[in-house]
Amino acid sequence: MFKKSIVSLIAFFLLISPVSNTLANSSESQKIIDKRDFEASLDIDYKQSIDVRGEIYEIYKNEQTDGTVKYEAHSPEGDVEKFILKENVLYDEKGEVLATINEELVPAEDENDSSTSLNSNGDIGVMAYYDSETSPYPSADYSKYKDTYLGNLQLEKNIKNFTAGALAVIIGLVAPIVGAAMSAILIAEAWENDINAFAIFYKKVEWHHKSLGMLAKQFFVTMYWDPNRKSQAGPTKVYYSTFA
Repeated sequence: MFKKSIVSLIAFFLLISPVSNTLANSSESQKIIDKRDFEASLDIDYKQSIDVRGEIYEIYKNEQTDGTVKYEAHSPEGDVEKFILKENVLYDEKGEVLATINEELVPAEDENDSSTSLNSNGDIGVMAYYDSETSPYPSADYSKYKDTYLGNLQLEKNIKNFTAGALAVIIGLVAPIVGAAMSAILIAEAWENDINAFAIFYKKVEWHHKSLGMLAKQFFVTMYWDPNRKSQAGPTKVYYSTFA
């Protein structure tokens, strides 16, 4: 029943969102003639997979020079959904809003802690980081608390009416790498417990390496169904962001 529902949702989405053969890479537009060409045009780090009860959805991310981010979600049947993220708002291929990210920062008590801020002129913001589920350093080395982020993903429709690919993209905006796994949990819980949420709330706690500071970060991400963050939606996930 679950699998048939997901397939039906994807089929409906595709009927109202025709798939174009033209994509854009990070520097210029190019025509992609098949899936292998699309994969070759992206950095492998931008590809994720989501397993929804045995069905694998592949999620691709492509950063643009204008500051926007393009996503593609490939279903097990080969269908494709396209999305674009601009200023914390995710749009579908037709330009309709799917979700909006609202986030509040609860900063560390000691904002002058040199161990968590290696650069005072802001240049660190443009440095490249590699996101991963594993760390090149022991987990215990991430002992410098940095910040806590409280936010919500405001959905423009009921969570049960999103396809697996769309939800994986939405959750991935908050939790790169582990977002796909978290979305699989949310999909299962929403269907099994008849949850009709129009928003997903989260808490993200950031820790820095004891000696490398912000060059090596650890994030704990927890999703909730309610704004008071009492009803937890699945287990807390951990991912790492390391300066490449």
